[in-house]
Amino acid sequence: MFKDKKVRYMTKAIQEEVPAAIQLALWGLIDARVKENAELDYFQIFELSPSEDGKEQVVLHRQEVPLWEKKSQLALSSPLIGSEVNPFTGKIWVLDQQEYQMMLFPSDY
Repeated sequence: MFKDKKVRYMTKAIQEEVPAAIQLALWGLIDARVKENAELDYFQIFELSPSEDGKEQVVLHRQEVPLWEKKSQLALSSPLIGSEVNPFTGKIWVLDQQEYQMMLFPSDY
């Protein structure tokens, strides 16, 4: 899963509501798992929230099969994020449909 990253889409809601730098960081977290040769489920779940001081983006990245989760904190002004952005709060799904990959909110499904 997620090995071919040529065809990646997002819903209009993701494009409008989630800063591009955070979108790219989430794709980067998936790509890092692929690079580790980890077994990835077609359904990746991200739960995002601000850190206590509001200076970092907290990301709980998980999947159901095989069961796995990892909590990360991304500095909102790091090279991975780019220019400083406000933290995002919400849940984002990323699905690998084999022909393409889609980033969406659960409400978009």
